Amino acid sequence: MKKLLIYGACLLLSMGAVSCHGDDPLANNTVLPVVPATPNSLSGVVTDINGNPVAGAKVTLDDGRTTTTDENGFYEFEDVSAGKHTITVEKDGMFSSTRDIDVSGSEKNLDYVEGFTMNRRNTKTVKIIPGQAAETDVTSDAIPGNDKGKVEITADVPEDAIVNADGTPVTDELEIYVTPIYTEETAQVMETKAVSDEHDMLIGATVHCSKEGVVLKKPIALTFNLDDSALNSVYTEVYDAASDKWSSVNSTKENGKIVIAATDFTSYGVFIDMTVTTADARENLTFKPSVWDNFNGNGNLYVDFSSYVYHSGANITTKAANALEGLLIEHLARKVGNKVNTINGRYNIEQSISVGAGLRIWGYQDKINWTLADKATNKNVKAVSYSTVHVFTEGWLGDHNGGGSSNN
Repeated sequence: MKKLLIYGACLLLSMGAVSCHGDDPLANNTVLPVVPATPNSLSGVVTDINGNPVAGAKVTLDDGRTTTTDENGFYEFEDVSAGKHTITVEKDGMFSSTRDIDVSGSEKNLDYVEGFTMNRRNTKTVKIIPGQAAETDVTSDAIPGNDKGKVEITADVPEDAIVNADGTPVTDELEIYVTPIYTEETAQVMETKAVSDEHDMLIGATVHCSKEGVVLKKPIALTFNLDDSALNSVYTEVYDAASDKWSSVNSTKENGKIVIAATDFTSYGVFIDMTVTTADARENLTFKPSVWDNFNGNGNLYVDFSSYVYHSGANITTKAANALEGLLIEHLARKVGNKVNTINGRYNIEQSISVGAGLRIWGYQDKINWTLADKATNKNVKAVSYSTVHVFTEGWLGDHNGGGSSNN
């Protein structure tokens, strides 16, 4: 097996040669150790918004392959071709998540890390009785410790608001479903992507009816309970299924609340213009063992593997003081994750080192410093995420000193 829960990039640097050392019969057979290259791979961990692993999630790569996350939320694809790829993660009761990656076509063999955070599909149901008004509310998901990122969404249905398509009254009972959504992709009625990273949904809701063919004669008041910090930065949009597009919808902003007059059974969202900036960093890895030399041996030294510890996920470093910052944190958590996991990695060497030769292994893990900022107020939140693991190996030749133990 190439590795045990290794999801990172492997850069394998080695070269072959034969060296002779005088009349020493063992040294005359010294060969520079070579660790064979391995194909690109893609792996990661899928968690829920609370940072718990999501087992049994279906992960699909755009080359047609699928796999299922294990009890630790781990998935992996071997031999991933160079180029642009799309990964989709699905799980019953949760919103699907999609990510685009660009796999390098260089001679360096890379293992890519892509973790996913999934929101629950939390629906609130209200029964509609003809001739009566109704109201329901549902609260959005938020990561632990970010209560400012929770949004209570209220739907007020006026009396006799729902009629048949021909305008006649609805005489039987029915139900209205209100489901919080978190990105344009998670709208239940559509499949589209945001225009860019600078135009994104912070929070939204889908309003459905249990009976097909009915329409709204009176609008449902869909209220997002925020606070005044967000009102000057956000705007509202509605999804049109016929054109598969989002467009502006009127709303009122008062006392920290945004109220949309929902005139159709569809999805509505609170959007913001933002900037996302990143800065690269790295963290050195510690390998055990990291060096093997067979300069004093009297036979070949077999090397099986080296163990190391690395990280998966991300750490949100900002504490929200208001709803705007809380929602920006939620958006960033969905983008990069909200929990750092420590993983025990294993890099297989599986090489025999001849007498007079040595081998060492070292590496580092990429880190990304994220800053997500509201363009209107420049309020920003920050995170640090862990990414690709780079592993290097190098062999060298030395003088054979004779004696020593043997490991054939």
